[in-house]
Amino acid sequence: MSLAEVQRTLNQPPLMVEQPEDSEYTMVAYTHPLTHLQQFLADDGTNANHFFDILKTIYGEDPVARVQRSGLTDKWPVKMQRRHCLETLAAIGHSITLNDLNRMWGQIRQMPADHPIRHFLNIDAPTLNLHESVETLPSNELGKLVGLIRNPLAFLEPQNKRTLWQEIAAMPKTSDKKFMAYTRYEDTMDQLFSQAVRTRPEFPFAPHEHLAKFVAYAKPSTVQTGMIIPVFTNDETVYYKIESHINTQGLHVYLFTPIDGNLQHPAQLVFRGTNGMKSVSRDMDVRGVGKSVFEANASAIVRMVEDYAAKTPGGLKLDISGHSLGGADAQRAVASLVNQIVKEPNGTLANELKDIKLFAFCSPKLDMATVMQWKSNVKTLADLPAPPHIELNFAEHESDLVTRAGDMNIGTANAKFIEANYLLVKSKSGVANTEQHHTAPFFHFGMFDGQTDNRTFLLFQDREYGKVIGQIGELAEKQLAGPADEEGWNVLLRREEALTEEERALAQEAEARLAILDREKAEIEASQQGAARHSWLVWTASIVAQPLKLIAGAITSIL
Repeated sequence: MSLAEVQRTLNQPPLMVEQPEDSEYTMVAYTHPLTHLQQFLADDGTNANHFFDILKTIYGEDPVARVQRSGLTDKWPVKMQRRHCLETLAAIGHSITLNDLNRMWGQIRQMPADHPIRHFLNIDAPTLNLHESVETLPSNELGKLVGLIRNPLAFLEPQNKRTLWQEIAAMPKTSDKKFMAYTRYEDTMDQLFSQAVRTRPEFPFAPHEHLAKFVAYAKPSTVQTGMIIPVFTNDETVYYKIESHINTQGLHVYLFTPIDGNLQHPAQLVFRGTNGMKSVSRDMDVRGVGKSVFEANASAIVRMVEDYAAKTPGGLKLDISGHSLGGADAQRAVASLVNQIVKEPNGTLANELKDIKLFAFCSPKLDMATVMQWKSNVKTLADLPAPPHIELNFAEHESDLVTRAGDMNIGTANAKFIEANYLLVKSKSGVANTEQHHTAPFFHFGMFDGQTDNRTFLLFQDREYGKVIGQIGELAEKQLAGPADEEGWNVLLRREEALTEEERALAQEAEARLAILDREKAEIEASQQGAARHSWLVWTASIVAQPLKLIAGAITSIL
């Protein structure tokens, strides 16, 4: 059935389904309330009570009640406009949990084969019969179900080319978007998946920036265990649920785990950045950006990961993401997990945590005491039989004053099991444009955004540097029939008689690339040094440089 046919079906009288009078209303008879919902969207002046009653019939009591309790609708008129209706649908989509999905999946499985929703979802009968719960659904089929909830306009208004979120984004006036954060995130992830060039070396930063800058900034009071989001991992979109979360004293962290339980899909630990006065006070911590509150909650954060690792033995992978203050917290989380492994070399984390990837965006630097403890722990970790593989990924603008706060980021400490990648963004505007450098996303739908401020970037990868040095070393060894020291490489590689023509070309290319990488390495190393021992020195300087914008940027959401 085409979308136009679905529309015509919805405008016909409701399907007649006989049910016992005392039975619960199920989605088998949803055509009629859905038609009502269409009418509400088409006409301003919808009665709020009638609207919410219809929504409860469609989505169930719990999702609608959560939106009503959130505070989103508190000041809305009794006669609702289209924008109020759309924002309510987006807030419901944001709040959907795994339990909600399973309930709706059970209702869809009971629908007759000719039901419009069955046609719209296009889920075949074998899939419906085989999968009793959404946890076992393939990601693409689960995505159809989630899409029905987070973009219901595709079903309700098939002639409308805009998604639900695009409709809301185009409105001149909207409510606080943090009430609808996961619906917004779902929409941008769909576009990221379809538009991004995933072979680009900088691409891994893109999906994690989405996590750090969209998911992390959901209104904390609307977040609960079991809520779901898509995550792009292993070259596919996988659905995750909130396993656990902490929201206290300006510290906000969420642990997302794959619904399907596949350990090849890394768990996601996401930290929120500065948003509200409690987090601003954390920025001003003279012990180090965010340090005191993080230390007070470090054991609880480690326990979040430990508890999940204990439930899913077999080798846990963990990605840790954060923006701004959240980037500093993400670094501290990596350091805390490593510290726990060092303290308990036979404990749960030491046995189960096999891979850690950090993605820190526009992060201020850490205090020197934390960095020195990190280096000491890395040295101890190197002596363990099987230390976890650790990948550190940093992205920042070279003229972002916030990233100069503190002393230094955590680094590889010359450990073979740790590698680092640095995305250093550049533009001609200087530190006076710090607010934009700090808050404007570096990626647009998975592609680096070079339109904003005519930005460019430098991407330095440890593995490429090691590969080039390895190539030169192998060629030098061949010439000498033995090992060569680094300082002698340039001289040795001029002894062309020991190499084939192809090897000489490779040597020249490697030498040229190494020269470039050495310059980039020096630039990256300089960018990783903070400008002040205590965060408040740089923070105060930045406020002096751009008072109105930076104060507003610190207190209000980046959304």
